[in-house]
Amino acid sequence: MISDRFVISVGAGHHQLPFIRRMAELNIPIVAFDLNPEAPGKAYCQHFKAISTWDYSEAQKWLTQLDLAYIGVGCFSYGKALVTQQRIAHFFNLVGALPEKTFLMNDNKTTLRQELKAAGVSHLMEWRASELLQCWQGIIQEDSNYMVKPTMGGSSRDIQMFNGEALIQRLDSNEIDPSAVVQSFVPGPEYRIIAIIEDDDVVFISVMQKENHPDTFCTGRLIPDHSKEAWGKRIVESLVSRFDLKRTVLKLDIIDQDERFEIIEMDFGIPGDYFESHFSLFSYDFDYIDRYIELICNKKVQRQPHEQKISNHSMCFDYLYWMDEQPSVINNRLITQKLVSMLGETALVIPNKLDGQVALKPNSNMDNVSAVLHHRPELSHSVICSYLRSALQ
Repeated sequence: MISDRFVISVGAGHHQLPFIRRMAELNIPIVAFDLNPEAPGKAYCQHFKAISTWDYSEAQKWLTQLDLAYIGVGCFSYGKALVTQQRIAHFFNLVGALPEKTFLMNDNKTTLRQELKAAGVSHLMEWRASELLQCWQGIIQEDSNYMVKPTMGGSSRDIQMFNGEALIQRLDSNEIDPSAVVQSFVPGPEYRIIAIIEDDDVVFISVMQKENHPDTFCTGRLIPDHSKEAWGKRIVESLVSRFDLKRTVLKLDIIDQDERFEIIEMDFGIPGDYFESHFSLFSYDFDYIDRYIELICNKKVQRQPHEQKISNHSMCFDYLYWMDEQPSVINNRLITQKLVSMLGETALVIPNKLDGQVALKPNSNMDNVSAVLHHRPELSHSVICSYLRSALQ
């Protein structure tokens, strides 16, 4: 794929590298901006400037001054960076531009819930903490459970759960941030749905069981569930219709409640959790990054293979977290040796921290020490994490 028009990359940091490198391999000229003036993706770009990925206005000015032809805009981040991607797509009339009220759901959980309720696809009760600080009587039930989340956030950072009695105590003592979002807790098995949509059509679908790391809301384990793909596709198709989605990527975290489903999170961005860089190839024989580039460059997107390799059906993904109160120093060689010796030579270990960094108890998904793809789903997530502990003791 060779183009005389440029692709804009919103960000050029570590997580953007697989995307930027692949465009360079395809001889697609790249323009990127990132707050870090020495962002690692800079080396692959024809033009680069130190601009925050949140500052779409400044980015638009710079991109206009370059006086180049642009074919697409991509982003391997979340939240405000995705809003910037959409603002740029609208400004330069690029493919993938979503209606404003739709793409703003990426940035604000309150907006997300309002739009989902208006579309009739959410029944979850939600309040701003500032409302409850004024009056929680008749709203918060002592025997129910509630989630407290930042209004803007990602990677499951700073999410807490309280029973009603504990939440009331914290509200009465002003221990809850007034800007936080309070949600009723929805029980049930959780799934992550990943989709690529082209011309109203779902050209890729993945449905994975999602298990949180014990005593946290951090992603612990993801396992493809091919038996749920028809169910997941019906949900995505309903969202395509309700939100007039034409050409986009989509990530959903959903609670399955038999008769209905509840969308916990919805992002018009990449899957994350190494799905696009590692998991999609190993488990689905699907090159997500190449397909994403086709999508944003207005090329025909190659569809998902109808048949995955049988061996891939047992693929399992685990994030490894350090849970001891006593910190430990990371040694990736020891971690890899231990995991491969326990899980087999086909296990793929993906370090997230550098040698010499300190492993601490997690506050978000980003605090994982490493991830591992393997074919041993019969071993629990807790068992896999114990291999990390034994490697660093």
